[in-house]
Amino acid sequence: GRAAPQGARAQFDHADGRIIVAMDGDGQHDPYEIPLFLAKIEQDGYDIASGWRVRRADSWLFRRLPSRMANRLLAKVSGVNLHDFGTTFKAYRREVLEDVRLYGDMHRFVPAVCARLGAEICEVPIKNVPRRVGKSNYGLGRTFRVALDILTVRFITAYLTRPLHFFGKWGLLLMGAGAGILGYGLVRKII
Repeated sequence: GRAAPQGARAQFDHADGRIIVAMDGDGQHDPYEIPLFLAKIEQDGYDIASGWRVRRADSWLFRRLPSRMANRLLAKVSGVNLHDFGTTFKAYRREVLEDVRLYGDMHRFVPAVCARLGAEICEVPIKNVPRRVGKSNYGLGRTFRVALDILTVRFITAYLTRPLHFFGKWGLLLMGAGAGILGYGLVRKII
């Protein structure tokens, strides 16, 4: 089913297969397409097969356009050329998930993190089956949250293996500002 934000990691940890398939539990993904994902991993040698809703049936203005813009931005920021970061229909080789830590609602961006660690990723065109139960949690109101996700993905993909490059810059900048303030205070005290 659709994972609760803190439940995605637990689901990956408790799965015991060589290949782990993630999909929504609301009937929006066709389980008959799972062999397409497995073939990409087993026969073609990819580490991750990510679903791509080529022909979406959603509203163009409120769903497809914002999604297209977010996907392009995420592809640019993460360096992973996926057309559809939003779908949870993905298959993973178990080994690529072992060192991945998920934060909050970041399960959508596992391919970006894994690519940074050297995983090979491909896309699998999937059907966009209309939702049979429940309703979508996505819409224009999630724009701010997606913007924060984009910043998080940028941070994770750019500084995952070298966090001091990020914190070091800011540390030096703040240390310089502190030294300047201290110097100003010292000069002012003496005068």
